[in-house]
Amino acid sequence: LGETTDSGINIYPVPAKDFINLKANSVIQSADLIDVYGRLIFQTKFTDNSKEQGVELRSLNAGIYFIKIKTEAGEMTQKLILE
Repeated sequence: LGETTDSGINIYPVPAKDFINLKANSVIQSADLIDVYGRLIFQTKFTDNSKEQGVELRSLNAGIYFIKIKTEAGEMTQKLILE
């Protein structure tokens, strides 16, 4: 799913239910949610130049996903468990 080029990204709470919070050392530009089959579920672009963002997950089914976060410093993909 990609190489980690920004390890200064935190995602919480894990496991998640209705939302997740993203916190990074640099400005967060986007977040892509990908299912276990590699399909893009949704993409969110952030335009407010913030190092902290929230992502709504209420409409998603429980399961395992991957979240790919892009920042000014790089990107990171992490497994996300949704209850």
